[in-house]
Amino acid sequence: MAPVFLHGNKRIAALLHVLMLALLVYSLIERQVRRALEREGSPDGRMTGLYPDNRRERPTARMIFYHLGELDLATSPGNCTPPTLHITRGVQLHLLDLLEINLS
Repeated sequence: MAPVFLHGNKRIAALLHVLMLALLVYSLIERQVRRALEREGSPDGRMTGLYPDNRRERPTARMIFYHLGELDLATSPGNCTPPTLHITRGVQLHLLDLLEINLS
């Protein structure tokens, strides 16, 4: 933490609170995907498609965010049609299903 941005105890506490919340969200997303994989029938919580060589690995939050970070949301200039999500890989759709995210 740089002392330049932290001019008081309240700001230090606020920054630590934000960091704790971010870490909580990070770990909850990883936990949600791993539990959903176990419900799907993967006893070891592993899946393919996360790495280029298609080996079976336990999904980490870093890899989940890496694959979901490549999603594109296309909007029309006149706002006549709803935004469209462009999924370029099957692993992205699988991760969205595991996270129980509704695409509509």
